Amino acid sequence: MKNLIKQPSIHFRNGVTGEKYIDIWKELESGLWKEIKPENMLGNALIMGVDRTDYKPIIENYHLMRPGMLWDEQNKRPFDPVCIPNISDSNLEKFLIEAYRFFKQFDGKHIGVQLSGGLDSSLIIVLLKYFNIPFSLVALVNKRFEFRTESHIQNLLSKYGTNTVLIDYETCLPYSNIENVPLHQYPEEYIRTFGPDFEMSKKCKEMGIEILLTGQGGDNVFGDVVPKETKECEWMPHTFNDTWLQDLVYSPMGIVQVSFYSDVKIMEHIFKLRSGRKEDVSKYWARQFFKDFLPRELVQYTYHSDFWGFIIDGVQNVMPQIPTLFEQAYDLTQNPYFSKDKVKELMKIDLLDHKKETYMQIEPLLSIAVWLDGLVKAEIIK
Repeated sequence: MKNLIKQPSIHFRNGVTGEKYIDIWKELESGLWKEIKPENMLGNALIMGVDRTDYKPIIENYHLMRPGMLWDEQNKRPFDPVCIPNISDSNLEKFLIEAYRFFKQFDGKHIGVQLSGGLDSSLIIVLLKYFNIPFSLVALVNKRFEFRTESHIQNLLSKYGTNTVLIDYETCLPYSNIENVPLHQYPEEYIRTFGPDFEMSKKCKEMGIEILLTGQGGDNVFGDVVPKETKECEWMPHTFNDTWLQDLVYSPMGIVQVSFYSDVKIMEHIFKLRSGRKEDVSKYWARQFFKDFLPRELVQYTYHSDFWGFIIDGVQNVMPQIPTLFEQAYDLTQNPYFSKDKVKELMKIDLLDHKKETYMQIEPLLSIAVWLDGLVKAEIIK
């Protein structure tokens, strides 16, 4: 085996014996890749939940264990524990104290923030500015945002960074550059975001960014139903971090990607501040609560965030590669999910029907085909 990339954020468990594996490279070289279960990956994709307890193993009897996941020895399967808030009350002053504590842990490091133009990342940016903590910004920008608020907010907040780099999203749509996806041990749908994140990681390295803050998880803490009882909290901080991207895209560039909203103390305070509130998809509560910090446009205007168009364009761009990748996957596995008939079926899919269930028939299978291709290139499959 040549040039294996470490994935320190993950390990594996055997679903029969419960045995723990730091990695499964030797098992893959011995033929474990033949035990692939496309039907499980398709099923997991359709669950679409934050709780991964019900996910089935994509490789027979080998469960992927991400950071924060625990092992249920009795049932021989992983589960995601929830965050049980451990504070009695909160207010704006107390939240700001915790936010300052969060940022100060990176003293001496060059901080960067992903500038999406949405509420979640914008709040991080305005708080850093409020505390006079220097930071740089990196953003994917596109003219498709012109009829919504993102583009305006990106232009407005781009002036807040000591250094700001704007990347044309059209040059790195989802699924771009899949032929260069790093070798990995387990099929992952993060190949969708490899292209955009790879471009961002290169720019971050050029800028000298060491810590890249993201707004991942903001949809959950600001939008989900919040029960009055802390014991009923369903938030899972560890699920807000893309460890595949961290291990294989950002770490090689010397960058640590961190979600502001995955910090337990930040999460506890938001839970207490929103205690007993209903679902808030527009995040109206957050817009009003932080109105003295946010740009007026983020306080007064909301929109339905939908990146479907970007994903569909990315899928359409990669469709010509599917027959070759699937042919190789079928030759290796003889699995009907990669047969010529299946390829014909997928190529006929109407990607413009605006249903996630439609293009999700392609995403998991493409992820497996790309994974197998990586194993072939690395001579793990000979």
